[in-house]
Amino acid sequence: MLDAAVFDTPGAEERLCLRGDYRAAAARVRALARREKELIDQKRRIMQEIDADTKPLRKDASMHQSLAWYDRVRSGSERLSELDAELMPCKKELYQALGELPNIPADDAPARVLFTTDAEKQRGASGTAVHRIAARLGMNGTDGAAQAEAAHVIAARLGLSDLHGAATVARMGFQLLTGEGPRLSRACAALLRGAFEAEGYAEVMLPALICEDALFAAAELPFRREALYPAKKKLFVPPVSCAGLIAMRGDEIMDEAALPMRFFAQGTGVEEQFHFPGSEQRAYTAAAAFFRDGDGAGESGRLCERLRGVFHSLGIPFRIVTRAARELPAAAERAVAVEVFLPAQGRWETAAQVCGCGTYLGRRAGIRTRAHEEDKPRPAEVVTALLYHDAVLAAVLEEHYQAPGVLELPPALGGGRLPAVE
Repeated sequence: MLDAAVFDTPGAEERLCLRGDYRAAAARVRALARREKELIDQKRRIMQEIDADTKPLRKDASMHQSLAWYDRVRSGSERLSELDAELMPCKKELYQALGELPNIPADDAPARVLFTTDAEKQRGASGTAVHRIAARLGMNGTDGAAQAEAAHVIAARLGLSDLHGAATVARMGFQLLTGEGPRLSRACAALLRGAFEAEGYAEVMLPALICEDALFAAAELPFRREALYPAKKKLFVPPVSCAGLIAMRGDEIMDEAALPMRFFAQGTGVEEQFHFPGSEQRAYTAAAAFFRDGDGAGESGRLCERLRGVFHSLGIPFRIVTRAARELPAAAERAVAVEVFLPAQGRWETAAQVCGCGTYLGRRAGIRTRAHEEDKPRPAEVVTALLYHDAVLAAVLEEHYQAPGVLELPPALGGGRLPAVE
């Protein structure tokens, strides 16, 4: 359950406002929390007065004494009912106000983006797409005639996608993979799947739709309402997120002896993306790990090291990025991303993002832990991860595409050459 106690931490509001102007929302939460506390205190005092008034009443009390006591109890009970009638809307409004606030960035969340000092792969090696771009621009004293092409152009040239067919089936903005396209997509997914399985993650298959309550529990609502695709009343097409993995453990008390629990799911979602212009369809892997509070600190580092090996095997340039506080997802208190370089477009694209969420999702979704049956449950710590198959595939296409119209596949994807389709 969300609560206002998080604002009792020194500097909490200042760190929250690194994400945006949340001062008015935080002030509203504090005012509602104070009012809730006042109402609860009033109820407690009235109940104590009734209890104190009842104890000295003797069984042989006179009729007058009994009637006077009854009037006082009835008056106190009526006042308790009035307070309850005021308290319930106050609690509901407070919970709604808290639900509109994102997680508070951690103390070590930087105010600006931090990059690794160098890309993990030399971006100017002879024969790569970066080298051809440099040559075409007259850099390094070379004379390059190759024309760098973006991933969606390469995919169409190699017969990996059918833009016309996709528009016929759905509309512009969705993908239809053909030829070797489905195999390459599955191969990328298998590499990422292997990274999670090596860290002890268990695969699950999530439902085809997700409800509004589950999206709220996972902090997708209200923060990304405009990006969601409604399917029917209070049901949505699952977004590209870890919402289903979080919600499936909602309102659950976990035995700490069984922790950590790790799950991942692969799927296709709908979200605006940039490496295939106009495309809204994304193939992705989502993961979530649940820990006892304080035990999840090293999970992000372990996942990033595992992903480092995957991207090295693909032979594509990438870098590790620490997200700035203002760029964090709503549920995250810190985040590390792996960005791949798209040489034809001359920019970096997020291929993976690992978020430490602290106990925010545990409190929001009601995911709790305890060591013994008699212990008071505590919110669980949650770490989430998202990997975008299509971003990885786009980087492979742009990096390994060779003139004239041949794709040199890295060994991790089966090796060999794919020629252009006439």
